[in-house]
Amino acid sequence: DVVSPLLSGNVIAFVRPEPVNQAGCAELSVLVEDNEFSDQNALVVGASRGLGEVTAKLLAMGGATVTGTFNVGKGDADQVAEEINSAGGQIRFVHLDVTQSDFIELFANEGDFELTHLYYFCSPKIPLNQTGKFSAETLEDLFRFYVSHFIELTDVLVGSRLSRAFYPSTVFLDETPPGMEEYSIAKSAGEAACAILEKTYPELRIYRPRLPVTNTDQTASILPVRRDDPSILMLKHLREFVSL
Repeated sequence: DVVSPLLSGNVIAFVRPEPVNQAGCAELSVLVEDNEFSDQNALVVGASRGLGEVTAKLLAMGGATVTGTFNVGKGDADQVAEEINSAGGQIRFVHLDVTQSDFIELFANEGDFELTHLYYFCSPKIPLNQTGKFSAETLEDLFRFYVSHFIELTDVLVGSRLSRAFYPSTVFLDETPPGMEEYSIAKSAGEAACAILEKTYPELRIYRPRLPVTNTDQTASILPVRRDDPSILMLKHLREFVSL
């Protein structure tokens, strides 16, 4: 309420939603079978939050050896690592900024990692373009994350044991909603990059499902919107990925 000698009234406002907390290892461990992912030495890029966090937990609870990466969320990464390792899983985190070239040196020593599977959940904050005008600058930025850096990282890892990659695409390619044109174009180019990488490296198979909108920090809204459960969705796709 606002009251002064000259006016009275009220102010209605809203605040940003709280960060979305994903399911814990205790909940996820009952969903996976013992050792169903035990043949994987997996790199999960962007494992400190969101779909990457869920994926890392499911893999670890299923017996995989997991290396997770974070960029700015070290505190989140520490919490995820503590939870997974305390629950009997196996994960270690490394700092990775795909916009820098130091990741080439990071993974250059194959013996330190010997990665077999790559899960690429690297993403900036996805912008919603409400100007009505196409933004070449936004497209260029998204293209770097979803295409250029993915290709660069795959090129580095495929020289080791890497034979499988998981590239999450989007249902927005089926029908692009207003304001998501640049994002959809970048993800479409990412799918094309996957096809080209498979031709370049015949031993490599890339799974690229078009995922629906799920309940993560990226999709947080001030309005109540029903979204898919990330845990159930990702476990379904992890099992399809295994069948490649």
